[in-house]
Amino acid sequence: MTLTESLDELFAALDGMEVSPACIFKNGQEKEQYESLLTFGFRKLQAAKYHLLNVHRLLAKAIEESAHVEREFTRHLNEQPSTLGKRGLARLSTQISAHDYAFELAAFLAAIKSGVDFIAAAASRHLPGTTADSIRTPLRLVSKGFRGPILNEVAESHDWLTGLREYRHHLVHRLVITLSRGWEVSMTEQGSTRAPYPVVVPVRPPKHVLDTRRERMMNSASPLGLTVTKSTSWITESDGSRRMVSNIVNADPSPGFMRIEDFMKTHIDAFEEFFLRMVRGLIDLKGTPASVVGAAGETPQR
Repeated sequence: MTLTESLDELFAALDGMEVSPACIFKNGQEKEQYESLLTFGFRKLQAAKYHLLNVHRLLAKAIEESAHVEREFTRHLNEQPSTLGKRGLARLSTQISAHDYAFELAAFLAAIKSGVDFIAAAASRHLPGTTADSIRTPLRLVSKGFRGPILNEVAESHDWLTGLREYRHHLVHRLVITLSRGWEVSMTEQGSTRAPYPVVVPVRPPKHVLDTRRERMMNSASPLGLTVTKSTSWITESDGSRRMVSNIVNADPSPGFMRIEDFMKTHIDAFEEFFLRMVRGLIDLKGTPASVVGAAGETPQR
């Protein structure tokens, strides 16, 4: 069952739920607040997908730009009076700051973190004696060993939730991530080769980032987080001369880095999976309080 179908099922059950001493809702207004929090969480999921779509648009635009450069580079060399010859190779490498990708990434992580907080605020209403407006309180209970219908889902996503919170905290409070994009175009007697550089991000939040004129100059020759490999193949002619027959350039994320679109998709999938499990758990509770028990059978202190 999809997240949208599960939310519809939960809201339909909410409509038919009668306020009673066994229910967590004291009045209709509390039911509306509860539904609104979950809807806010869904809107944040939509916002995250919007930011990912923007990144895909930027990537498509960058591919078009690199193709245009390849055509212009080829045209320029073909207009030269001398040819490249059998052993000739001309390369053009370009690296450009990708601030727009960084802006999308920061907004993306903020949307997901906000969505998680809205879900936690709604779900925490089922936890007796607990008031929460973010995921912090459920995570703290889980870290102390408490479990139950709501906290079990938080515990299952614990590593992702804490990693998300740390990454987003770094981008908001400690640094502005610096990204780059670019491409390499090469021309030989056999034709042109184009290798767009993927926009990559660190898998884990960087602890230390410099954004100075000196740092930008030092990194201009070697794109951060990319491993660029180049290979050429030659054959020896009957007269003993050598002729280049292939020129291959590959640019891939270095260890500890991911393509930005893969990084964002991984977090969207984790968010949607967490959201779905939480909603299914809320459906099962039927508006009643959830049990919260520690490893030794204790309950949280109010």
